[in-house]
Amino acid sequence: MIRNIINLKAIILYFGLILCLIAGMPTPAYGSSSYPVKEESYVLVINSYVDGERWSGNLLNMISKFATPEEYTLRIDHISVMLVDTPEKLKEKQEVFFEANKKKPDGIIYLGVNGWAFMRDKIREKWGDIPTLVCSETGEMAENECYFNQRHSSDRVIPLQEAVKGYNATGLVIPYYVKGSIDLVKELIPGLKRLIFISDRRYVSTWLRDEMEKHMETSFPEGKVDFYTEGSCSMDSLMAVLSEKDPHRATAVMYYSWITEKPFLNHSLLYSTLYQGINGISRHPVFSLYDMGVEEGYTIGGYYNSSKTIETALIPLLQQVYNGEDMGKIPVSTVDDPHKYLNYVSLMSAMSNEDNFPHDAIYLNAPPSFLEKYWMPLLLSLIHISEPTRHAQIS
Repeated sequence: MIRNIINLKAIILYFGLILCLIAGMPTPAYGSSSYPVKEESYVLVINSYVDGERWSGNLLNMISKFATPEEYTLRIDHISVMLVDTPEKLKEKQEVFFEANKKKPDGIIYLGVNGWAFMRDKIREKWGDIPTLVCSETGEMAENECYFNQRHSSDRVIPLQEAVKGYNATGLVIPYYVKGSIDLVKELIPGLKRLIFISDRRYVSTWLRDEMEKHMETSFPEGKVDFYTEGSCSMDSLMAVLSEKDPHRATAVMYYSWITEKPFLNHSLLYSTLYQGINGISRHPVFSLYDMGVEEGYTIGGYYNSSKTIETALIPLLQQVYNGEDMGKIPVSTVDDPHKYLNYVSLMSAMSNEDNFPHDAIYLNAPPSFLEKYWMPLLLSLIHISEPTRHAQIS
């Protein structure tokens, strides 16, 4: 019976993923996927990752909302550096980039620091020192060799502030809160024994796996973490662990990313759609390290900076890029106002003990409170009650 349920769930997930892939418009790994650009001046967004990857997609939504076509011209290039694993492939990537972007932009916004590491010197050599903003998750830049090998090494990185020194550039760090995320899961599941951490082969994922191991030792020594990494395990094995029944309800999933490579003719396509279906298939509650569609129910929630908080820090920097200001005079800043965000409906579906629900969390899709629901009748009642008193006073 359990095997039949697992097979049925697997079929549902695969079918759902196929629909997501069709709708997701995958990005060629070697090439440009950009919006048309007018002849006048413009700002170029260089997305280090793939079109459809949620972290960069959140930032692109904020940038596009700011840079309306009526006021600004914006071009977006998804350079997908994940498959750049040799100096030769980097050279090829740079050639393809300049073939797609012949006109010098007035400003550049990087999403992901590895794109900055790969392109900054070539861009300055060809176009000069252009006002630049680098958005980073880690707050540091590694040597190219680390990005080629997709391996994090703490002795081969420099702070982002040092990396932008000498360039017309500044940075905005949008960090992940691994310790706070672990603490939130433990708060919701006091009997937690196991975390399943899902990620991919990208450099930032290796950095996060190191962070997860470090904080598990200090914040959750009684538990264990199992890493399921795209490229190291199959979709079938991932499906199997997500479908396992845990009678003690002592397992939770921490989902980060699952970018998949698929061959296509002489190139490769990269997909990032698993997050859209994982909460529906997993027997274990699914949490995330940033806003990965929590309100839509893609995950239960997490401990992170909200999109509004990030946007508040991002917009002034975007304005300075568009104004052509000297970005090198602006110190690297960090978005740092995290909160616990939880989807109330998903949370109630995953666990029934409301006693463990944090009082300091922000609940999305929660039912209205008594006052929120009945404020108008209560107000009318108060007015009605006060009327006789007012008339009596007049008399």
